[in-house]
Amino acid sequence: MSGVNKHSALTDSTLHVAKGHADGITSMIPYKSGSSTQAFALIETISAGTFRPCLDIADSTVAPPTEVDGDIYLLDSSGTPHADWDSSSQEDWVYYDGTNDTWISVTPVEGTYCHDQDTGNLYCFDGTNWAAYTASASAGGSTTQVQFNDAGGLAGNSAFYWNDTSEILTIGDTSSADQRRLVLDASASQVAAMIQIKVNGVEKAAVSADGSIDTEGSIDFDGQAYQPNVTTETPSGTTETIDFNNGNLQIIDLESATGDVTLTLSNPQITTYILKVIQDSASAVDLIWPAAVLWPGGTAPVISTGADAEDIITLVYDGTNYYGNFGQDYS
Repeated sequence: MSGVNKHSALTDSTLHVAKGHADGITSMIPYKSGSSTQAFALIETISAGTFRPCLDIADSTVAPPTEVDGDIYLLDSSGTPHADWDSSSQEDWVYYDGTNDTWISVTPVEGTYCHDQDTGNLYCFDGTNWAAYTASASAGGSTTQVQFNDAGGLAGNSAFYWNDTSEILTIGDTSSADQRRLVLDASASQVAAMIQIKVNGVEKAAVSADGSIDTEGSIDFDGQAYQPNVTTETPSGTTETIDFNNGNLQIIDLESATGDVTLTLSNPQITTYILKVIQDSASAVDLIWPAAVLWPGGTAPVISTGADAEDIITLVYDGTNYYGNFGQDYS
């Protein structure tokens, strides 16, 4: 092949030239007349333009992957271009002229765009390299568009992934096999709300990294509201703390207690709690309740004394006091 540079004759329209104005590009026009020198002089003097779409971004150090009349490539910056690119330079836009069996090259100016038909990406020449163009917010709070590449990543970031087949939007962990889920993967130390619903800037509902849900509205269940397991507390001495973060229903097994057990109640919310109390199988012990627990008639129940006897204590918390009730010696 004989080398032909950017000033060689063009037999047909080989590029689109941007029609520029002071306020930016207003239209794209095919360049069909005049000499190739005039065409290239025009495209090299405008502030920005759009090249005709390329087949792919080609490795400049190896021979052209195809040489069919009208083939267009962008050359990458891998290294010194292969001789078969006919004196083209790295980052050039190149067009194959089948009539003359040669590659015609154009050196882009900063702000030039070209669409890559292989990946579907729009590339912009930044003055040094061709960079994939992504929308971004400008000063003043312009609306932005979320874009995904062919691999499902957001702007090439694999930590933000959309699987179109299984309809999973994942943030942080793409290994999950769950279907149709929004996965927010946080570290244990992140306790701030991960999902927030706001109205006029005021939070109305939130889901935190620890799994807690905070809402100002109602929760409507079509099925059951339940806790998956029950925590059993087994005091080995004479004190025990009941942490209501462990569930609204808990068990107190007194088998290992060495005497009457003084209870501490922690992390209450305005709701109802149920405690199932199982008596020691050998020697009966009792429970001593905090002063904030109020009972009918002002008298706390004595825990059933039979071996392994089971009592049910219900506590209604109003934000200040617990209002207790009880059922004893279930059999």
